Amino acid sequence: MAWFEKEMEGREYVAGNTFSIADITAVGAIDFARAVSIGLGEAHPCLRAWHGRVAARSSYDA
Repeated sequence: MAWFEKEMEGREYVAGNTFSIADITAVGAIDFARAVSIGLGEAHPCLRAWHGRVAARSSYDA
């Protein structure tokens, strides 16, 4: 998560400024990680913000 946090600094989405398959893949991995007790904490503000943007999309619940 620390590596991914650094990569997300200054980015809205994983592969730049537009939502893409990279975000779909990454959000699946992040959500699965929570199931095995690996989560986003206070040390991950960029990832938490990105996850919030992705989770706000109507397709996230689909």
